[in-house]
Amino acid sequence: MGWKNCSKNSRRLIGQYGLKEADKLRILHVLANSPPDTNGYAVRSHMIAKHQNKLESLEVFAITSPFYPKKESMIEDFSTDGINYTRCVHPARRKKVTKLSHKIIKKRTRISRNSKKIESTIVKHPLNRVFDFFYYGVFRIGRLVKKPISLVYKVWEERVLMKLFKAEIEHFIVENNIDVVHAHTPYRVGLPAQKAAQRTGKQFIYEVRGIWEETAVANGRWRRNGLAYSRFRRY
Repeated sequence: MGWKNCSKNSRRLIGQYGLKEADKLRILHVLANSPPDTNGYAVRSHMIAKHQNKLESLEVFAITSPFYPKKESMIEDFSTDGINYTRCVHPARRKKVTKLSHKIIKKRTRISRNSKKIESTIVKHPLNRVFDFFYYGVFRIGRLVKKPISLVYKVWEERVLMKLFKAEIEHFIVENNIDVVHAHTPYRVGLPAQKAAQRTGKQFIYEVRGIWEETAVANGRWRRNGLAYSRFRRY
């Protein structure tokens, strides 16, 4: 019964868009990440796209964000179950960048080639104690000064990446003649998608799956009303 209703609704949408019965409604899913990752977000995204694609009246596309430079899975396009996931690649993962802002981000982004941590027990020498004094004492002041500067940089970097993402979404919409843009949580995925949809005159849907800042507080990663929490909350 559910599938019959979905098919009926999709045909109704085709009529609203002035398309012929033989035409397919082309939907673009804008995502933070996707398969081959197996986190809950990626799995849910794929299930939605996969089952929409089963409807004869719909054709589904997907594009992912540039916010995960350390993930090898977010570099190359990936296809599974008839869904192709196009990547918006982070500047650090691009062979060549031309914009100054992208060059700065590329230079400052450190990607570890070996994520394994090597642990060892070291007997401290008296000189190590002198080093500890300066590192944890005197140099701590420098690290405290550096923290707000790092935060300003992160906010700037996010805006640059959102602008890059918007441009690539907009290009994808035009190239593939998309009818509907369906963006998913969080805001840094939703806002670029919304602006791209507005610029191209396409219908826009934003799916809120959860409140990410509250999840971070529950996981102990962020403090409620902290700087990171407040930044996410503002959007």
